[in-house]
Amino acid sequence: MDIKELMLGDLVVYKGEPMKVVFLADILEECLRLAPLTGHFCTYDCTQAELNEVEPLPITAELLQKNGFIREDFEEDSFLLKTADKTVRFYGDNEGFDLIIYFNNADIDLENIIGIHKVQQALRMAGLNCMADFDV
Repeated sequence: MDIKELMLGDLVVYKGEPMKVVFLADILEECLRLAPLTGHFCTYDCTQAELNEVEPLPITAELLQKNGFIREDFEEDSFLLKTADKTVRFYGDNEGFDLIIYFNNADIDLENIIGIHKVQQALRMAGLNCMADFDV
Protein backbone atom coordinates (compact mmCIF):
# COMPACT_ATOMS: atom_id res chain seq x y z
CA MET A 1 0.00 0.00 0.00
CA ASP A 2 1.23 3.49 -0.76
CA ILE A 3 1.91 5.43 2.44
CA LYS A 4 0.97 8.66 0.63
CA GLU A 5 -2.66 7.47 0.57
CA LEU A 6 -2.89 7.33 4.38
CA MET A 7 -3.73 9.77 7.17
CA LEU A 8 -3.56 9.47 10.95
CA GLY A 9 -6.56 7.53 12.24
CA ASP A 10 -7.10 5.58 9.01
CA LEU A 11 -8.02 1.91 9.37
CA VAL A 12 -6.00 -0.68 7.48
CA VAL A 13 -5.16 -4.39 7.66
CA TYR A 14 -1.67 -5.53 8.64
CA LYS A 15 -0.86 -9.25 8.54
CA GLY A 16 -4.58 -10.05 8.54
CA GLU A 17 -5.48 -7.88 11.55
CA PRO A 18 -7.36 -4.56 11.46
CA MET A 19 -5.22 -1.69 12.72
CA LYS A 20 -5.25 2.09 13.03
CA VAL A 21 -2.53 4.37 11.65
CA VAL A 22 -1.14 6.25 14.68
CA PHE A 23 2.10 7.69 13.25
CA LEU A 24 3.38 8.62 9.81
CA ALA A 25 7.07 9.39 9.34
CA ASP A 26 8.48 11.72 6.74
CA ILE A 27 7.22 10.60 3.36
CA LEU A 28 10.79 10.02 2.17
CA GLU A 29 11.36 7.52 4.98
CA GLU A 30 8.07 5.77 4.26
CA CYS A 31 7.55 4.45 7.77
CA LEU A 32 4.31 4.22 9.69
CA ARG A 33 3.15 2.98 13.09
CA LEU A 34 0.02 0.90 13.52
CA ALA A 35 -2.00 0.15 16.65
CA PRO A 36 -4.22 -2.95 16.92
CA LEU A 37 -7.93 -2.35 17.43
CA THR A 38 -8.18 -5.23 19.90
CA GLY A 39 -6.93 -5.29 23.49
CA HIS A 40 -3.23 -5.34 22.56
CA PHE A 41 -1.23 -2.38 23.83
CA CYS A 42 1.79 -2.75 21.58
CA THR A 43 2.20 -0.96 18.26
CA TYR A 44 3.87 -2.10 15.06
CA ASP A 45 6.35 -0.04 13.07
CA CYS A 46 6.25 -0.76 9.36
CA THR A 47 9.28 0.15 7.32
CA GLN A 48 9.30 0.64 3.58
CA ALA A 49 10.01 -3.08 3.08
CA GLU A 50 6.92 -4.06 5.12
CA LEU A 51 4.46 -1.67 3.47
CA ASN A 52 3.41 -4.39 1.02
CA GLU A 53 1.85 -6.18 4.01
CA VAL A 54 -0.40 -3.18 4.76
CA GLU A 55 -3.69 -3.46 2.90
CA PRO A 56 -6.91 -1.45 2.79
CA LEU A 57 -9.62 -2.54 5.22
CA PRO A 58 -12.45 -3.56 2.88
CA ILE A 59 -15.79 -1.79 2.91
CA THR A 60 -18.52 -4.29 3.71
CA ALA A 61 -22.26 -4.06 4.31
CA GLU A 62 -21.72 -5.36 7.84
CA LEU A 63 -19.13 -2.68 8.65
CA LEU A 64 -21.36 0.09 7.32
CA GLN A 65 -24.41 -1.12 9.26
CA LYS A 66 -22.36 -1.50 12.45
CA ASN A 67 -21.45 2.18 12.13
CA GLY A 68 -24.95 3.55 11.73
CA PHE A 69 -25.56 3.33 7.99
CA ILE A 70 -29.05 2.19 7.05
CA ARG A 71 -29.53 -0.17 4.11
CA GLU A 72 -31.79 1.26 1.42
CA ASP A 73 -33.79 -0.66 -1.16
CA PHE A 74 -32.69 1.78 -3.86
CA GLU A 75 -29.98 -0.30 -5.53
CA GLU A 76 -28.13 -3.61 -5.07
CA ASP A 77 -26.22 -2.36 -2.02
CA SER A 78 -27.17 1.14 -1.01
CA PHE A 79 -26.58 2.68 2.41
CA LEU A 80 -27.54 6.02 3.90
CA LEU A 81 -26.45 8.04 6.92
CA LYS A 82 -27.92 11.47 7.71
CA THR A 83 -27.06 14.22 10.13
CA ALA A 84 -28.84 17.53 10.59
CA ASP A 85 -27.10 19.11 7.59
CA LYS A 86 -25.20 16.31 5.79
CA THR A 87 -26.15 13.15 3.92
CA VAL A 88 -23.74 10.28 3.23
CA ARG A 89 -24.80 7.73 0.62
CA PHE A 90 -23.06 4.54 -0.61
CA TYR A 91 -23.90 2.60 -3.77
CA GLY A 92 -22.27 -0.54 -5.04
CA ASP A 93 -21.18 -3.95 -3.87
CA ASN A 94 -18.35 -5.59 -1.98
CA GLU A 95 -16.06 -5.15 -5.01
CA GLY A 96 -16.24 -1.35 -4.93
CA PHE A 97 -18.52 1.40 -3.68
CA ASP A 98 -19.39 4.88 -4.87
CA LEU A 99 -19.66 7.47 -2.11
CA ILE A 100 -21.46 10.80 -2.17
CA ILE A 101 -21.52 13.23 0.75
CA TYR A 102 -23.97 16.12 0.38
CA PHE A 103 -23.41 19.20 2.55
CA ASN A 104 -23.73 23.00 2.43
CA ASN A 105 -24.77 23.12 -1.25
CA ALA A 106 -21.70 21.04 -2.21
CA ASP A 107 -20.77 17.40 -2.39
CA ILE A 108 -17.85 14.99 -2.30
CA ASP A 109 -18.15 12.25 -4.89
CA LEU A 110 -15.79 9.24 -4.96
CA GLU A 111 -16.15 6.28 -7.29
CA ASN A 112 -15.14 2.64 -7.00
CA ILE A 113 -13.50 2.83 -3.58
CA ILE A 114 -12.61 -0.39 -1.80
CA GLY A 115 -10.81 0.75 1.36
CA ILE A 116 -12.49 2.20 4.43
CA HIS A 117 -9.57 4.65 4.79
CA LYS A 118 -10.84 6.53 1.70
CA VAL A 119 -14.28 6.79 3.34
CA GLN A 120 -12.70 8.08 6.55
CA GLN A 121 -10.79 10.75 4.65
CA ALA A 122 -13.90 11.90 2.78
CA LEU A 123 -15.89 12.10 6.02
CA ARG A 124 -13.12 14.20 7.60
CA MET A 125 -13.11 16.56 4.59
CA ALA A 126 -16.86 17.04 5.06
CA GLY A 127 -16.40 17.88 8.74
CA LEU A 128 -17.80 14.55 9.93
CA ASN A 129 -14.80 13.62 12.08
CA CYS A 130 -16.84 11.72 14.67
CA MET A 131 -18.29 9.49 11.94
CA ALA A 132 -14.81 8.82 10.53
CA ASP A 133 -13.90 6.76 13.61
CA PHE A 134 -15.35 3.44 12.49
CA ASP A 135 -15.95 0.55 14.89
CA VAL A 136 -14.67 -2.70 13.42
